[in-house]
Amino acid sequence: MAETYAAKSARPTSINRFGCRDQADRSGTIKPTETVLPEADHGTPRARNERVWDGPKSCVNFPARPANHGVPQVRDKYLSETLAIEPDVVHYPTSDGKPVAETERHFMRLAGAAYGIRKHLAGRDDVYVGSNLLVFDEPGNPRRHLSPDIFVAFGVRRGERDLYKIWEEKPPSFVLEITSASTRREDERTKRRRYAQWGVGEYFLYDPRGEWLTPPLQGLELHGRRYRKMREVALPNGERGLRSESLGLGLWLKGTELRLYDPATGCDLPTPEEEGASRRIAEARADAAERRAGAAEQRAQKDILTRQAAAKFGTTTADRLAALLRGVTEPEDFLTIGEWLLLSQAEAVDELLARVEAMVARPTANEDPGKD
Repeated sequence: MAETYAAKSARPTSINRFGCRDQADRSGTIKPTETVLPEADHGTPRARNERVWDGPKSCVNFPARPANHGVPQVRDKYLSETLAIEPDVVHYPTSDGKPVAETERHFMRLAGAAYGIRKHLAGRDDVYVGSNLLVFDEPGNPRRHLSPDIFVAFGVRRGERDLYKIWEEKPPSFVLEITSASTRREDERTKRRRYAQWGVGEYFLYDPRGEWLTPPLQGLELHGRRYRKMREVALPNGERGLRSESLGLGLWLKGTELRLYDPATGCDLPTPEEEGASRRIAEARADAAERRAGAAEQRAQKDILTRQAAAKFGTTTADRLAALLRGVTEPEDFLTIGEWLLLSQAEAVDELLARVEAMVARPTANEDPGKD
């Protein structure tokens, strides 16, 4: 006989841990409610013998997994909430794994040009000169970047950078690419198009070997959204070359070597090798001048002591002293001999000369006392 609603409602009940009411069967035995086992993370299938909730649907409601739209989701084991994790900050690399230069010649020309441009703009705080630095042009996309050999940006802070983001700073006004066999196609096509999109006003290409570009030095000037080739002009130094309006310099070739001419000084910007050679020459000249000044001072000291000896002891003693003074080189020794002359008496001339002779015979700081 079917159980009436009233009889069914009268069965013993208990409250389970979910706040739901467990109900006894017809024999009066309390029937426990099945336990919920949460769905495994990331959609992992359930085990075959895993028991699932078959009680009242209104007790516990695990919502359907929402679309995450690329944001990672975490489902707690015991809570019905879905927690969204914020995406990580985009990591922009600082290297593309490519070599700085293809050959030693390419590297030397690159280093020389970068050094000269930095020296030329060293007095300005609103200019940045970058060399082989990754330049990113799309926020949130760490794969979209170029690495100009040399670029110059105005209106930005000076100082070192690990990378350059155009949307946080400003596009370069000047770019120089050192072209080689492996970079020719990218320099003439990809970079030319991208630099025009950036708004780079001047784009120069230089082939140190003269194998891939004719002529080996070329300049492009941005007009609207397209580049036009620069015309070669006569520079103030009498050479034919290209003029960079943004840098105020002339670019020309001395044989196959790129030189940067500064009309303000009438000279080419120095390379690191030229700067080092000039510094060594200046140091050698300073040393020579110092030695000449020291020699002149020694001659003056010897003349003074000789005259003092002639006035006090006579010409014969003065000549003997002058011969001994040829071996004296230290300034302190001249002062010591001067004191001896003032304190010595006429009868002690031989003793004075003996002391000077002993001073000359002693080893100097640059000589080895044990050397025969």
